Amino acid sequence: MAQARVDAQAARRQLLTRFDYDESLMRNDCVCVSYPNAQLAATVPDIERVTAVCRDIHDWVAAIGSSIMLLDGSNRATNDETSVVAAAIVSSTLARMDPEETTFKILPLAFFCGRHRDDRYGTVTQMAMSLLLTLVNFYEDFDADTLRECIEEVDERDFKSILDAFEKLITKLSNDAFVFLIIEDVGAFCHPEDRRVQMEEALRRLIRLTHRDTQATLKFLFTDAARTESILQSFSEDEIQSVSRYGESGDAD
Repeated sequence: MAQARVDAQAARRQLLTRFDYDESLMRNDCVCVSYPNAQLAATVPDIERVTAVCRDIHDWVAAIGSSIMLLDGSNRATNDETSVVAAAIVSSTLARMDPEETTFKILPLAFFCGRHRDDRYGTVTQMAMSLLLTLVNFYEDFDADTLRECIEEVDERDFKSILDAFEKLITKLSNDAFVFLIIEDVGAFCHPEDRRVQMEEALRRLIRLTHRDTQATLKFLFTDAARTESILQSFSEDEIQSVSRYGESGDAD
């Protein structure tokens, strides 16, 4: 049993090293979104409204079973408002990862598209790889064979291959695992055209994943500040929450 654990840890390190996992990426993005540069003071979000949205999202998170939500900025919110909500959820789940604080395995996976639309992470392939590697980094109960298969099967140039591996790992999570997947500003990856097509396919696959009979509970949140029509079409009406329903004071209309 002890050897199996050692083998799994070695395979985990090999996978993370093989695909150049940047452990700081998600946390740094979260901090940058939560504490914007003072020079951007003119675009600081309505914190009361953000708080109201976060309160409703926490109610949704607490509901039993897997579920998804699209937080729609409706062209009314600044990018900062929907992004701050995403960062708040990520920070909240990161704070709950301590095994001494909960009997559940809390797994926060996040990618901030709005911060990476024009850099080396600005592809759907990089987004998918970030989610996959963060899952492997946080969940320590994958066996060595599963991780070795992942190394062999993943083509780091192909987002479909990466999502195949991600889906396979999700199905192997235990029933005490809660996956909080947050993708911020999905509309930022809707240009150019080839990236839009890939992003829409990735979203469809992630949405379908929440409807599968997995042991783990999946809570997937997506935000879109610009109300991108092609993104809206991927979600049912009851899966969309609009920031515009909140007034400037943070009260729901």
